Amino acid sequence: MSKTLFTGNLFEFPASRELPEGVREVRLKDTFGCHIEFFPQQEYIRRGETPLHVSILVPVQCAPYDPQEDYPLIVFVQGSGWQKQHLYQNLGDMVRIAEKGYAVALVEYRHSGIAPIPAQAEDVKTAIRFLRKNAAKYRLKTERIALWG
Repeated sequence: MSKTLFTGNLFEFPASRELPEGVREVRLKDTFGCHIEFFPQQEYIRRGETPLHVSILVPVQCAPYDPQEDYPLIVFVQGSGWQKQHLYQNLGDMVRIAEKGYAVALVEYRHSGIAPIPAQAEDVKTAIRFLRKNAAKYRLKTERIALWG
């Protein structure tokens, strides 16, 4: 005897595990069992009236990783030709990286319209110093930092 899955005013649909002819059931391994902690817009320095931020993704409860361990860090500098950045443009890709056991920091820098070169490189260096100083808070391995962008 089957149970009713949905009862509405007009329809009743009996439960069924039967598949239509030619349809195969494919079971996929769950690859999204990882929790990512997000620390958005962490101010790492204020240059005059301009606050600069870093947003940090930290993996939590990602098998087979120990939830108490520190994570290697990827510092991601959004490409923009030193113009105004769209910081969250690659956020989806960065989440996938974090799911693999890496912490990811997305760095905001002063764009060339408000600060001449080499200000952008100085800002990224300052962000890395901030991340090193706050490594315990975000569970970062300071001896394993990669720069990407």
